[in-house]
This record gives sequence, C-alpha cells and structure tokens, in this order.
Amino acid sequence: MAPLVLKLCKDMFKAWSNLDDSRFVVEKISGGITNLLLKVSVKQENCIEETITVILYGPNTEYIIDRQRELQATKYITAAGFGAKWLGIFGNGMVQSFINAQTLSPSDVREPKLASKIAKQ
Repeated sequence: MAPLVLKLCKDMFKAWSNLDDSRFVVEKISGGITNLLLKVSVKQENCIEETITVILYGPNTEYIIDRQRELQATKYITAAGFGAKWLGIFGNGMVQSFINAQTLSPSDVREPKLASKIAKQ
C-alpha cells in the first residue's frame, strides 16, 4: 500500500513530487473506527520534516456515513480553529495535517484529572 500512498502524496503536493521515495515514511496509526489512518512523514532536502495524515475510508462506509456532510463539517471545524487542518480530498479519503497526540480509551476519559483538563480546553 505504501507505493500507492506515496504516489498520492506526490500528486497532491507539488513540493514532494520529485522527492525520492526513501525520504518518506508511512505508518499506520490508531484511532480510526471505520477508516484506515496513515501517518506520512517526509524529509525534504532542507532537512525539514513534514507530517500529514492520510485517511482512507473503510469499505462500504459510504452507506452509513454521508461523506459530503462529513467533509463539510471538517471544513467548518478547521475554519473554527479546531482539529486537524484539512488539506485535500481524493477518491476514497482525505488528507489532513498531523496532530501528535494519543487516542484516549474509555478508562482514560474516566480519570478525573484528565476529564478536568479536557473540560478546561
């Protein structure tokens, strides 16, 4: 799958189009319920590393999730300054900025100190 993801990234981001594949690292990340989430990191020639999230929609999820409505909501959330920045869409997914974080488990959310921090934010 990595070669297809690299081709997608090179097609979407002109600054990456001529970079050698060895400059890219593709990793699966957790947090998707119906989607496959991939972290794509690229080291450019100026030694700056950029990271994005590629979201591949799960099979047949368009029957339970209105993708147009999801995209519209994502744009509004991004414009309001919340969540990952929306970078683009493609046939079976979207690309967003990467937020370095961890997925909370139900037991994490029940922790009073953590719940308090979330509420303050």
